[in-house]
Amino acid sequence: MKSRQIKSALINFLLIILSKDSIGQDNSRFISYEIPWEKIQHDSLGHFHYKLQHDSTKIIFIDPHNLEFLIYDSVFHYILSEGGFFRELDFFSRHGKVTEYYTDGKIESVGYYYRDQPIGLWKYYYPNGQLSKAYSITYVNDSAAQGKNGFCKVGLYEEYYDNGNLKMSGCYQVGFDTGFYKSPIAEPPWEEYVKVLVPVSKKFGRWVYYKQNGEIEKTEENY
Repeated sequence: MKSRQIKSALINFLLIILSKDSIGQDNSRFISYEIPWEKIQHDSLGHFHYKLQHDSTKIIFIDPHNLEFLIYDSVFHYILSEGGFFRELDFFSRHGKVTEYYTDGKIESVGYYYRDQPIGLWKYYYPNGQLSKAYSITYVNDSAAQGKNGFCKVGLYEEYYDNGNLKMSGCYQVGFDTGFYKSPIAEPPWEEYVKVLVPVSKKFGRWVYYKQNGEIEKTEENY
């Protein structure tokens, strides 16, 4: 709680000394992680302040070590998300733990990224604080088998009703489907499509689906 108060105080201070002109009309939760060329300003602590190119109502605060970010809605005055990031040249991507929030400050989701790709354990929450769903994502490297790399759900997957009762439960495993991708070597009009194996998430074993009162609605077997 103390950390949240410090961040809120820092945001309020920065919003006083920095420009708050908002010309964008899109108040959706879409977030672009491309940093504008112009660095607007930084405070005495070394924190950088950017406005997002695609939505000028969203502000990025970046710590002086370029390891953490905080995204703030300058119109409705609340934190959208915060976490770690990876910077490369003039672009940065989510990297490490990232937390997103509802407008009242409650947690909406917590998960992990590897260079903007979701990975590891992910948890989503209802506005009332109850867990909505939880699952894990892993990185699949199949280049040795002439396949494509990818990120897939694996292991236990669970969804819940907003009253806390389990809605569904089952497991995912990594499977492979046939796909095609354009060869990076061939040039038009001699474009070539290469057949590869693409990793995908597939259900396996028994999945159980529940009614809101906790009774089993159905089960299914996956092979």
